[in-house]
Amino acid sequence: MESLALLVATMLAIVIFAGPIALVLTAKILWNRTREKRWIWISRRVLVTILGVFGTFLSMTFLVASIPIAAKLIALFGIFTNGYALKREYLRPVQLRRIFSADRTGGGSTSGKDGHGPSGQD
Repeated sequence: MESLALLVATMLAIVIFAGPIALVLTAKILWNRTREKRWIWISRRVLVTILGVFGTFLSMTFLVASIPIAAKLIALFGIFTNGYALKREYLRPVQLRRIFSADRTGGGSTSGKDGHGPSGQD
């Protein structure tokens, strides 16, 4: 029974601390400092990815289990912090602006001056 309690305590600690550790690793100061050395940059990214994915899956496990509401709230905290850390790591604000900008090329939206559509058929 002691080993089961230790296993559950370890899993709960991972759910609680994986997100905040990943958030610290994606802080702007660490982001900029690790860009100077490629192997540190890659190892930091791998660590953030492992923490984020593993913490999210463990949080989802707690969320769907039949446990008290306090543990489910901790699991929600884990999902949100891990998701936000992964978003900060792989989708910086510049990339989000580029994804959601209106001046995309291709994809069916043209200006009409490229020879396609009714206004370009002279």
